[in-house]
Amino acid sequence: MTDTTGGWSVHPHAALRMAGFPFSWWERLPPPPLLAAQAELDARWAAARQHRAELLTVAFPAAVAAAGDPATRRVLSKCRTAVGKNRPVAAPDAAPVCVRDALREWNGRLEAVREAVSGLAGSWTEDVPALRRRLHELAREEPLLEAVSLLSPSFGEALHRFAHAPLPPTRTSRVRGLEHRFLLYLQRLVAKNETNSYFGPIGAATFCPDAPVPLRVDGTPGHGPPVVFSSPRTVRELAELISAEPEFAHHLVLRRSPMFTLAEGRLTHLPSGRSTRVSPSEAAYWSTLRPGADAPPVPDPSPDRLLRIGALVRQVPLDLWTADPLASLETWLRNLGPRPAAQEWLARLGDLRADMRAFGTASGSDARRAALDRAENRVAALTGGAPRQGGGRMYADRSVLFEERENRLSLTVGGPAATELPDDLAPVLTYWAAVACQRHLQHQRAAAALYDREWPGRPEVPLPAFLRAAAALPPVSAPTPAETRMAALVGESTGEVRLDPRQLMPLADAVTGPVFTSVDLLLAAPDAAAAFRGDQRWVLGEAHAGHLLSVFPTDHFARLRDPGAPTRRDGWLFGALQRTGRRAAWLVTGRDTKIFQYRQPAVAVQLRPHLPDHAALPASQLTVRRKPSESDEGDEGDSVALWDSHGPLWLLPAVRPATDTFDPLAALSFPAVQSVPFGLGPLRPRVVVGRTVAQRATWRAPAPAIGGLRDAEQFLAARAFRFEHGMPELVFVRLPWEPKPTLLDFRNPLSVGAFAGLLRHAPNGADRPVVTFSEMLPGPQDLWLADERTFEVRALAVRG
Repeated sequence: MTDTTGGWSVHPHAALRMAGFPFSWWERLPPPPLLAAQAELDARWAAARQHRAELLTVAFPAAVAAAGDPATRRVLSKCRTAVGKNRPVAAPDAAPVCVRDALREWNGRLEAVREAVSGLAGSWTEDVPALRRRLHELAREEPLLEAVSLLSPSFGEALHRFAHAPLPPTRTSRVRGLEHRFLLYLQRLVAKNETNSYFGPIGAATFCPDAPVPLRVDGTPGHGPPVVFSSPRTVRELAELISAEPEFAHHLVLRRSPMFTLAEGRLTHLPSGRSTRVSPSEAAYWSTLRPGADAPPVPDPSPDRLLRIGALVRQVPLDLWTADPLASLETWLRNLGPRPAAQEWLARLGDLRADMRAFGTASGSDARRAALDRAENRVAALTGGAPRQGGGRMYADRSVLFEERENRLSLTVGGPAATELPDDLAPVLTYWAAVACQRHLQHQRAAAALYDREWPGRPEVPLPAFLRAAAALPPVSAPTPAETRMAALVGESTGEVRLDPRQLMPLADAVTGPVFTSVDLLLAAPDAAAAFRGDQRWVLGEAHAGHLLSVFPTDHFARLRDPGAPTRRDGWLFGALQRTGRRAAWLVTGRDTKIFQYRQPAVAVQLRPHLPDHAALPASQLTVRRKPSESDEGDEGDSVALWDSHGPLWLLPAVRPATDTFDPLAALSFPAVQSVPFGLGPLRPRVVVGRTVAQRATWRAPAPAIGGLRDAEQFLAARAFRFEHGMPELVFVRLPWEPKPTLLDFRNPLSVGAFAGLLRHAPNGADRPVVTFSEMLPGPQDLWLADERTFEVRALAVRG
């Protein structure tokens, strides 16, 4: 029997990520007269463009061929130039008889377009105020106000004042800015699958072939009670403040930096090669410390010089790799006993705990804002710093605490839909994996060439030295053979390309070892009844290189429901990765946001002393070795490998591999399997492989020239841009300077205005920066779950 899965397996347990508000809230914003005027304009535009195409491709060539003298051909040339530039023909009666009626019709169609434009502009004074009133009414929705306040406390306060005051009749620049910014938050809340509080509650999805129905939804839309957490940034700032207390000086732990090594009485910083001679007593003290372990609290001799050169780090033994980092700080203080300073700090942290509990139990946006204010003021008084971070920017404004909630709704995919899921995904995953392996080979060759140039003849070099040298390499950007092959297969258009899965499966030969990916799956159906009877299709979203099922907060509630489930899932993944004898390792990184990776069943490696015990190998104990071209490990030649004292290691790939710089760790990792475009050009069609939508239609083009326009003129220019490029009404726009895509609704003048505002932040003041547009798919007509909410299932797939 032919293996149609290409060796891929999908774990039965996945995460359900769902928007907190129905997309219908967005759909009801544009008033019907405005939509009707747009539809009429589009119809007249379409008729004119069709007639233009007939003139340019049929009528003019025939007339030129029949023209008997140069004068007639000159007349035809002038007429053709006018039509080509979408202008009326000045004297159609002067043209040959064979095109005269067609040119009159062209002028008439242009006049019909102008009338439709005038009609839309004329209704502007009624339609846009109606749109603004609808937006203002929506801003009064208490759950929506609370959601915005959680995302950005500073903007939440401004929106609260706006919502509870009469709608300003005049759109001043301040009012425009506020309305546009609210639109940006609204699109995020109704169209994006956040993992955040009740507007992105975390649920469970299961693939169960034994289930008797194609699809089952259990529970109702909603969420559990809030679980409030302290922000890691706040806890880190408090720990730094506590560590400065003189009473705690001898109770802080000292840890060796993973970047130093001791040899012949000298401590060497491996990345830079900087070497410092140390005294025999300092060397002896250094040698008594286990790498990554905590030093005795009162060292002898004094570690001051080792601290100054960075060989030692003195700190509170804070565990940021937990859902509740504040608890580790409280535990350390309790362990100090009845010391006055410790008791004072415990009382202060207890007050902060009380603020967090009050925030979790408060009801309504007013009460929650007041509770948050108390917590922020308390932290500001303790640290002397600003309690918020990011200056109110989207995806950056973070406070001293945050909350998460569990989704009350779960999804089960059963029967043939679950059984055939690996078959449906395998062709696309195989293409992505082939690109990942070929890209990995490019990194390997670049790293091997660097090794031969920098350390010829040396059997191994310290990992930190390799990382420092490799950071200067240029990025790996050349298209892989798999990408080139796929570009030739799909071409460049904005239509739909259908591929037979068998056209992609030969790429499996390029997948040279075990790989995995975390892939987002969207389920489109015309309505709930169709979805439940199996009339549905998968739309592939983004694929991520890392293990994103094992991160906080995505995995938090799943671990509480069944503590053994993550162990079984991770054992399944790492068992497949290591089946060929490859030992997996994971890089322990710092935690700057609420998201962190749970500890993996693999060798932990750290470049900085993050972990509080000896549970991670320091970089100083790892080396990079040059593998010979005739390697017996089944790998390609011209490569390097990461080694510890037991043999070679393979790092888990970064969640978001670097693209604009060379990633020094890429050559030492498993191939980073992530979503890759079908096509290399600026226009990429929708691609359907078998029954699965593998790629949404995408346009990469200079943004519309709307920055200097206002109101109807700006809106019409945006709609002309959409029509010219053949885009749908709803697209996601990825701006290089914004962290996430933004929904752009060409039917909504305020959405267009918000987009124009984002364009003003383009680097170097570019008037028309190149941006990427992609169709919204599933679209509004494909949303069927929980009052038409967008959602995605994040699944884990592995090829062992």
